[in-house]
Amino acid sequence: MEIIIYHNPKCSKSRNAISILNKLNINYKVVNYIKDGLLIKDLDNILEKLNMDIIEIVRVNEEIWKKKYRNKNLDTKEIKKIIIDHPKILQRPIIIKGKSAAIARSNEDVMKILSYKH
Repeated sequence: MEIIIYHNPKCSKSRNAISILNKLNINYKVVNYIKDGLLIKDLDNILEKLNMDIIEIVRVNEEIWKKKYRNKNLDTKEIKKIIIDHPKILQRPIIIKGKSAAIARSNEDVMKILSYKH
């Protein structure tokens, strides 16, 4: 089963998730969404697998979000566009395994998604 990690190399939690995958000898595909960007279909896939609302995958404490978007009444389509334009506001790392996904900020989150049977 393919494992995909949406990875920001500058994020320590993202680097930690990669380290765990490597230590466990797990094959995975890295999506460096900061460098390569995201598409609407990527966000749709992530949201479906996470079973979350769009705002739950936004880093609302990022400066760009706080300065430009925090107090605006935005719909899902608008928030997706903002994430695409400013990918660093996406929560990370996001690990997808089969039909499931997790925002894997802790070691426990990483292990939980890896052991999920789907």
